[in-house]
Amino acid sequence: SWDAITYNKVDKIAADKLFLDYNQKEFNTETRQIALTPQGPRGVYFAIQDEGACVTLVRVRVYYITCPNITKNFAFFGETPTGDKTYSLVEKKGVCVEHATQKTMLSYPCRNDGVWFHDPKGECVCNPGYEGDKAGAMCTACASDQYKWSEGEGPCQACPAYSYSNGGAAECTCQQSYFRSPKDQKSIACTQTPSAPLNPIIEAQSSTYVTLT
Repeated sequence: SWDAITYNKVDKIAADKLFLDYNQKEFNTETRQIALTPQGPRGVYFAIQDEGACVTLVRVRVYYITCPNITKNFAFFGETPTGDKTYSLVEKKGVCVEHATQKTMLSYPCRNDGVWFHDPKGECVCNPGYEGDKAGAMCTACASDQYKWSEGEGPCQACPAYSYSNGGAAECTCQQSYFRSPKDQKSIACTQTPSAPLNPIIEAQSSTYVTLT
């Protein structure tokens, strides 16, 4: 039975049109929004009271509005219920996609109509050995014989001469008998060690030095 203490009245809904022909059907759709707060009860009951209206209740649909899952700027923001006020914004914390590193705090405001507000705050960047797609949705490992030394934007590059990689590499490995100085840039080609002197010619010499060509 109706209990004015237990239930809070949402609204009174009447028929929009009266005295229609018996064979004529008129459907009326009404929408009401009810705010539920995290501090409130862990559940909700809906009761409909009929006081003798010349209408028929066809269907009741109960749903809630959320901002959908979204991946942007290499950060993932999960489905988020909207706020309990008409113009409220709910800040959703994000997480970096796989093979990306967070640089600043991630958050994305969810509007009350289920739409994400503008662009997210914060930044994630792809790790070394991984390049990002144009949509900012995923970081993909560099292919074999490619590398990416730094994190962040930028595509994978082909390995320099006489080096190789097995994919997902931050730098390329020199082939056997080839070397690269640790101080050299990763884009420098690998080289072989010099051979022994061939047919040296003495141009000048003394007790303390010798000049060869």
